[in-house]
Amino acid sequence: MELIIITIIILICLILCLISITLWDMEFAGIVGSALWIVILLLHMIAWISKPIEYNSFKYRRDAFEQTLLNARLNNNPYEIAAIVKDIASWNENLAERKYNNTIPILKYYVDDRIELLEPIK
Repeated sequence: MELIIITIIILICLILCLISITLWDMEFAGIVGSALWIVILLLHMIAWISKPIEYNSFKYRRDAFEQTLLNARLNNNPYEIAAIVKDIASWNENLAERKYNNTIPILKYYVDDRIELLEPIK
């Protein structure tokens, strides 16, 4: 389903680009209109292609942070744990924001669905 919507968006951008070219006979407005649709198409494709990379980066940073938290708890260092508690709230807030963005119809195509599998840090 996601691939179909992405393909439709690409086709719409290409059609609008062709309409811009033919409607203004490649005058200045047609060139600007075409360039605008090409830029929108490129930005869309970059955002769509980068979503697995962004998810993997988030997951690896989160795993490293959880390991740091585990080490602090094993060392039973109250100062280190107190400093990390602030970061836990930040990580959980970031996770909640990503999960929320995955429910918004426009943004869900730019957020990897595997984000739903992650649990808040406790």
